[in-house]
Amino acid sequence: MPPARLQLLLSIPVIGGLVQKRCSIPKPLGAHTALKSSLADHLQAVNATLDPREQLQCIIIVTTAWTVDNGIITPTFRVKRHRIEEIYAANYERWEASGKKMIWQAD
Repeated sequence: MPPARLQLLLSIPVIGGLVQKRCSIPKPLGAHTALKSSLADHLQAVNATLDPREQLQCIIIVTTAWTVDNGIITPTFRVKRHRIEEIYAANYERWEASGKKMIWQAD
């Protein structure tokens, strides 16, 4: 699947709002549970539109801001996939092997 299509499918307004406002992920248990449930529902909905070989195993929530300054996005807010690989690739197998649908990755 083309990466741009996948990014479009994964667009999540709630997360976009958190990123745009530079807010942190909600701490109260109720909010955390609601966000987790919402993301799980979104993952299921996205996977329902994909061929089995294209389906996502999980969603990773990171606390590191993706900014132009740290080189993760471009000035036009496009994700630099090679930077994502450099930063997170060492975790991919462990994340997939965990069997979890939602993984919270701290810095």
